[in-house]
Amino acid sequence: MTDDLSTADARQLEAWAFGRQSNGNDSELRDSALREINRRAAVHRAEKARTEAALALDVELKRVLAAGEAEGDHPHPTLTESESRHRRRMLRTGIAGVAAAALALGGGVVALTQPIPDPFSNFERAETQQDREWAQRLSTSFPATFTAGPYAIELGNGFVASVAKVSTVPDGRSTDWDAYCLYVAFGGSEKGSWSLSATCTDPERFERDGMVVPQRPSATGGGHDVIYWDPFGVPRLESNIALDSIAETSSSVLDWMANPSPTDALVSIEDRERLVMGPAVLPLSAPDGVESGVLAYTYLLAGETISTGPMFCALTVTPDEQQTTACASLSTVRRQGLEFTVIADEREWVVSIDADGSDRRDTLRRAD
Repeated sequence: MTDDLSTADARQLEAWAFGRQSNGNDSELRDSALREINRRAAVHRAEKARTEAALALDVELKRVLAAGEAEGDHPHPTLTESESRHRRRMLRTGIAGVAAAALALGGGVVALTQPIPDPFSNFERAETQQDREWAQRLSTSFPATFTAGPYAIELGNGFVASVAKVSTVPDGRSTDWDAYCLYVAFGGSEKGSWSLSATCTDPERFERDGMVVPQRPSATGGGHDVIYWDPFGVPRLESNIALDSIAETSSSVLDWMANPSPTDALVSIEDRERLVMGPAVLPLSAPDGVESGVLAYTYLLAGETISTGPMFCALTVTPDEQQTTACASLSTVRRQGLEFTVIADEREWVVSIDADGSDRRDTLRRAD
């Protein structure tokens, strides 16, 4: 029996998924049929959303854009400052993504729909025993404060995925910058060992690119088992995927802060009440033989007002515990990077943080 049921008739899929089961093979067929039904439903929802976007009017786009700009000056009375910023960011993301999809349908229609919904709305269900068991496993292996989830999903072929939102600040608060994390396990049993991995990303990158996590060579064929999680649905497993067909995504100055470590919190920073991401250790590459003893961290501060964007900061600590901090707007650092000097071992050093890009690097070099 093959797991590829993409050409099966819809009524046959329903019969396999919901009919009476009599043996183990039937159970495998049922699971495969359920996954195919869910896959088709997700495709249908996406197509429906794109069609509705294409039918929207230009006047509606202008109206909502005007409303979004007005909210920047007059915050929503029932939302916190953090929630208002998130709402505007989601609005901009939704307009850009859906307008592009509508134009791709042809006709040059300028379209609008509501922003991309919170992906965790797909998991609006009561917590299950499986969720609780995986939450315990994950908390043992990955020290983190969950702010949503984790929710466990059986993917088939021995894979179990768990999704969660994770706080990226030391005190465990939930902010607009909670990381989206995908945990993947396979090869275990209820009491046996599992191969377990974690991949986390910042919310803006997830809303733009989703997550693509290669796992292992497929049992049949020449490709790999790959797990996809996009902003519109739940994780899914696809087999026989060529790794060179997976598009590379741009690295970001936020990447390290989406995977904080408890030891990162030991560094002392100012304006801690404005902290929304980090601090996280920033590995710096240096020329061979260069030893400075300089440690670097990055963190993100909320803007001082609703209309002010977040601030990206880098902090260095020298062997004699002298600290140097440099900050700039996140948007500026993403475009231009950040560079500053520190003094260590009576020498001047240059810390260079590259702008966003596929080949970005963070380096330390002597100033002379």
